[in-house]
Amino acid sequence: MFAKNVDAWIMFSGVLIMAGAAVMDSLSNKQIINTPRMAGYAFFFFIVLLALILANKFVRVHKEVEFLNRNLEKKVDERTAELHESLDTVNALKVQQDGDYFLTSLLIDPLSTIRSSSEAVQIESLLYQKKDFTFKKWTKRLGGDLCVSDSLTLRNRPVTVFMNADAMGKSMQGAGGVLVLGSVLSAILERTRMSSRMSDLYPEEWLRDAFRELNRVFESFNGSMMVSLVMGVIDDLTGNLFFINAEHPFTVIYRNGKASFIEEEMQLRKLGTVGVKGRLKIITFHLQPGDVIIAGSDGRDDVVLSEDGKGNRVINEDEMLFLQHVEAADGQLEIIKDEIVKTGALMDDLSLLRVSYQGVELPEDEMVNVDEQHGKTMAQLIDMAQHNTSNLETAMIAFLRNEPNPIPQIVNGIRSLIRQRAWDAAAKLADVTQNHASRNVEILYLASYTQKLVNNFQRAMQLAELLYLHEPELEFS
Repeated sequence: MFAKNVDAWIMFSGVLIMAGAAVMDSLSNKQIINTPRMAGYAFFFFIVLLALILANKFVRVHKEVEFLNRNLEKKVDERTAELHESLDTVNALKVQQDGDYFLTSLLIDPLSTIRSSSEAVQIESLLYQKKDFTFKKWTKRLGGDLCVSDSLTLRNRPVTVFMNADAMGKSMQGAGGVLVLGSVLSAILERTRMSSRMSDLYPEEWLRDAFRELNRVFESFNGSMMVSLVMGVIDDLTGNLFFINAEHPFTVIYRNGKASFIEEEMQLRKLGTVGVKGRLKIITFHLQPGDVIIAGSDGRDDVVLSEDGKGNRVINEDEMLFLQHVEAADGQLEIIKDEIVKTGALMDDLSLLRVSYQGVELPEDEMVNVDEQHGKTMAQLIDMAQHNTSNLETAMIAFLRNEPNPIPQIVNGIRSLIRQRAWDAAAKLADVTQNHASRNVEILYLASYTQKLVNNFQRAMQLAELLYLHEPELEFS
């Protein structure tokens, strides 16, 4: 303790001496003791002690300066070594992180592919992930967007399946969601090819089951991982588009140089949203040859337009701006991206999926049969249904192709057969129509009802379920 407080002890000693001298001088003044005046000597001694303290401090500072001068280079080397060690640790963690990113991207790449092979439906995708990284000699990107398409056969009809999805979270979290989503979807597609039960589903039923399975998987994360998506099935032969939109930006139809949204309101919450109840609704749209469908993640709208005077970013809030980009780019994805970038800086992952419907030509022998049925009237179709004529199907195809507004005529024809109690003919006509016409709620209702009339209850229930998928608010017995 003394060694650490030498100056304090010296100062304390000087104070004691000054106090003692003052006491002695006071006693001498009262003639209690007879001593010379001591205060002057004590003060001089106190000044000497202060000088000693200052000299001692100077010596110590001088020694410390000499010590620092001798050891400065060593301390610099030690600190530099510490910094290098910290930097090496950070670099090792960065390499490990980039390695994780790289392995994750390798797992995602085969899941985010365009595998559809239909001549009637051409699909292209554009994927731009914000997070880029370099691992060894590879430079890649990672994010939470996904574009997938594939070809399937449902009820012996070729269909094209597509999906555009955006998983919640940035970089690794979003990539984790994409990995789960892509893996489950891939399993569903393969199971459909291998399972006769799944391949015998209508497109709407397949979409319903696929969505429910995907949602169950993401619900298990208790809200920590959610996905918005557009998922659809296109009947290659008729151009009927069936799709669901789970809190994803609206789907664009580009027809005759004009772009517009197909959806009018949001129907479903994101995959993985806990506690949401209600019936699934399938959106139906009939594609014409030359039509282009464009789906995209919210990166298409989340663009930094400018900065205000305080440095705050001004972000685009106009969803209609994307329609202008589509029209300016004539529906071409790369040009659409260029148009978006011209507007402002991207602030999120961007994915775009382009679906172009080219239509399909019937085989020559079938075309001959259809041409032979050209000109058939509704009355003739009713007669063919009543006599169970084998070429009713080709006659219906010809009627649907050539009549400007065939559905009301067919509905009246089916109702006429029901009134005549010709239930078998009505069921046949309704079933052939719903197989080849664009989806129509009234046709589906009549098809289900007539199957019930002919005691085909299982078929009636299946068609009623299709009707519910399109119009879940309907009630009928």
